[in-house]
Amino acid sequence: MNLSFRIFIICFFFTFSSSVAQNISWELQFDNYEAKGLGIDLSNNVLFCGTFNGLVDFDPSLNIDTITSVAEDGFLTKFDSNRNYNWTYHLNGVGYDWNQSINGCKTDADGNIYIACDFSGKKVGAQKISPSGSLVWSRYFTYSTSSLSNFNDCNDIAIDINKNTVIVGSYWGHLCCTTPSGTNLYSQGQHDAFICKLDSFGILIWGKSIGGLDDTKAYSVVTDDAGNIYCAGVFEGTCDFDPDTANVYNVTSASLYSGDTFLLKLNSQGEFVWVKTWKSNNSFSVSPTVSFDIYNEIVITNTAVAGIDFDPGPGTITMFSIMSNNGNAFVLNLDTSGQFKWVKVFSASTVSTMHNIDPFGNILLSGTFSGQNMDIDPGPDSVMIYKTGSKAGYFAKLNQNGQFISGGVLAASIACNTNYILPGGANEFYISGNFSDTLDIDPSPGYFPLIDQNGPDLFLIKYNNCGYTNPIQVLTSCGPLTYNGQVIATSGIYYQTFPGIAGCDSTVILDMTIYNVPSPEITGDTIVCGNGSTILGLSNLYSIYEWSTGEITSSIIVSSPGSYQITVTDQNGCLGFDSVTVLQVANPVLSITAASSTIFCQGDSVLLAASPALASYQWYRRNYAIPGATSMNYVAKNSGGYKCIAKNAALCSDTSNIIIVLVPCIPIGPNHNRTILNSEFESLPLQIFPNPGSGLFTVESASGQLQVFNSIGSLILSSELFDGVNTFDISKFSDGIYFVTIKTGESVHSQKVIMTR
Repeated sequence: MNLSFRIFIICFFFTFSSSVAQNISWELQFDNYEAKGLGIDLSNNVLFCGTFNGLVDFDPSLNIDTITSVAEDGFLTKFDSNRNYNWTYHLNGVGYDWNQSINGCKTDADGNIYIACDFSGKKVGAQKISPSGSLVWSRYFTYSTSSLSNFNDCNDIAIDINKNTVIVGSYWGHLCCTTPSGTNLYSQGQHDAFICKLDSFGILIWGKSIGGLDDTKAYSVVTDDAGNIYCAGVFEGTCDFDPDTANVYNVTSASLYSGDTFLLKLNSQGEFVWVKTWKSNNSFSVSPTVSFDIYNEIVITNTAVAGIDFDPGPGTITMFSIMSNNGNAFVLNLDTSGQFKWVKVFSASTVSTMHNIDPFGNILLSGTFSGQNMDIDPGPDSVMIYKTGSKAGYFAKLNQNGQFISGGVLAASIACNTNYILPGGANEFYISGNFSDTLDIDPSPGYFPLIDQNGPDLFLIKYNNCGYTNPIQVLTSCGPLTYNGQVIATSGIYYQTFPGIAGCDSTVILDMTIYNVPSPEITGDTIVCGNGSTILGLSNLYSIYEWSTGEITSSIIVSSPGSYQITVTDQNGCLGFDSVTVLQVANPVLSITAASSTIFCQGDSVLLAASPALASYQWYRRNYAIPGATSMNYVAKNSGGYKCIAKNAALCSDTSNIIIVLVPCIPIGPNHNRTILNSEFESLPLQIFPNPGSGLFTVESASGQLQVFNSIGSLILSSELFDGVNTFDISKFSDGIYFVTIKTGESVHSQKVIMTR
């Protein structure tokens, strides 16, 4: 076997913090390698990718699997979780040009591996590798001008829920996509970021470009269950983040060369959804990492300097007290809409940082620091680590609330860089990086050295956490929560044990608060009569209202039939839902008729009939409801104006026409003259109110003729009165005294009214 690597199986235990005991399962050391990425499949096989030079034996056992590079070639090596070698895939220069690199790898549920590739400096793309290490498909995009051939990079790769592949990176100039549905991308100035989506066969679905006159680079990408794409990177100057050429969404960095971080969300079609940016007047590190935690919230890590505002919304979070101008690693948590939740900053000069999420939702961090020491606890306590050379590697574990759990240092006599950290099975994680001279891989006061073979060597270490107990994790849930297979329905303290390999279990202490799920109930009439409307509201008050119509008020006016839904958010942030169906019912058309003459002497009557047949009726005389008159027919015996209001089964109503009944005489004996009476209308007392009034007056009288005269006797208004209640309006005239004359039959009534405002 080649002597360019050494193998150690180590059983030393060390303590990172008071709550954890860990051991080193195994480590690998290689010469002439550069690590670019780590991956793991569902069987806990470890995938290791990057570049290599010269003749290398990739099999760390006593067997030999040597590969010779053409120049600088890419490699993808697969081990099982016990360090047993499976195979190495070689990305060489044949057919692609020289200088190949594999920059990242992801797996699907079938064990296939997808790799982000640089096929020399001017070609970028992706490949799919089978679980046995065979090439399934390869897709690359080439740059058309060789003079700028070193300016293209494919930096990360993601696989969505439909096994589509998404790659991101940067290019300069013209990026040609060599597929039947090829898309050509053009940078606007210097580097622009590209985002390309391929189907499960490697065929390009779409390619998008974002950028401006200055540099824009994409470094990390993830997808959610809906196929939305989240891309993190760095930009300078003014960048248009909407990849649609017909739209513009410009954001300008704090200064021309500040290197501000961005997080861009596109939907599955590559359309702009939103972008969040973090601005600073000084430079950032150039490689942010984005991922989702177990609650599908967003976690971002990067390096920043004093002056950055960590809240991408209207608030301001600067952390000036612990930040310097030499760069500080930070961990940022956003909700699913990109709104700020919390940030943790490490008070040390850090060169780089990246992260991953373990099965418990803890955040695993890895990076490099250049100061003399580093406090790896971003909370109020202090856990100091120290370097021995010019740079040292660090790693830390935070819970999902950003509280410190454990961490350590990998210090070399000259320099050490830790660049990747990856969760394995339960209680396991892997760290990779490179070092020069001698590296102590035991972060405790103990000492276990690795010695490089010929310049910077590559290392891969697997650690186990044994007897691991999390600090208390404070969690809240809207309604019952299933955690580790147990349904938690009430608030309290719970202990959850996660079995690990070789008896290495972990215990999580949960301080659980269960909030009741709100149960909104939509109130209001669910019937719209004719062209009318109804008001839908809620019986209780909530913090946020979201109707399916887009309105955000507690009640809405509805005039169209259909289904209406409400989503409410209470003071605890819990969501509740309700819906109703609104029906539209035509108003009935009601009429009344008289069965005989409506003029008769006292003692006679007339039958009034309503049509059509409806659910309920109410008869009125002189606009007053007649007690007990709720049948379809009514026998009228007295003078007056009669009408009916009826409702159908849906309670939609209509008002009928008015029939005037007159009873002008009293019957007498034979051969006597009849006495003609004033109409019953005339017996109605004259009432005008309010008096004094502001101009609109109400009159109660029999039917007849109304006239209004001013104080000098001029007629200013004349109108017809109907039996019962009427109104007249003289508000357009001046305040003063007016005289109202009402003629009903043969009687004339007069009354003075006063208008004052």
